[in-house]
Amino acid sequence: MDKTHDWWAETPSHDTSPTWYPTPPPPPKSAQRPAPPRRRTWPTLTVITALAVAIAGVWKTAADDKRERNRAEQAATYKGVSATDLTIDGITVETLASWEKDGRSATLSAWADADTKQKLIRITSSGKTAEEETHPPKKNQSPMPIPMPTHLEVTVPTKDRYQPVRLKVTVSSSHHQPTTREIEFRPDRTATDTATGKHLPQHH
Repeated sequence: MDKTHDWWAETPSHDTSPTWYPTPPPPPKSAQRPAPPRRRTWPTLTVITALAVAIAGVWKTAADDKRERNRAEQAATYKGVSATDLTIDGITVETLASWEKDGRSATLSAWADADTKQKLIRITSSGKTAEEETHPPKKNQSPMPIPMPTHLEVTVPTKDRYQPVRLKVTVSSSHHQPTTREIEFRPDRTATDTATGKHLPQHH
């Protein structure tokens, strides 16, 4: 008998070791999962910047409108002068503030009636001072035929003709220590005592 037989008919081997299969190679880099794209922040920053500019523009417009309204109100009430009387240590002092039309300065002044009492009157504003001291006639000295009133004046710089100005008035008689009051004058013909906040009547 012919011993030739087909190869698939051969009896399998009794080898019990596990069958080895080759490990597949890793996929090429081009086939790997791509990294997620970066988020674009430029459009967001542009929108935020545009909103900030718009808001700033609205605020500026509102501030400009308010400034214009204030200017209009100031112009409507502008008088360019303010005057009030003060009584300090029994002495009446007339005070006045007047603003130049160009808005660069204001002149502050004070008057006191002439008498035979010894007194000191001083005014101060923005570092500028003027004062006058009077003395009664000495013994055996004839009094002045025409007593002269006290008149003091200082001029101070201003940013514009609507700027308030302050004046310190100091008065001292022969029997008292100097007493000082500070007044804030406004060009709408008003004056305020800075210590009390009280509005002072205008001198006409």
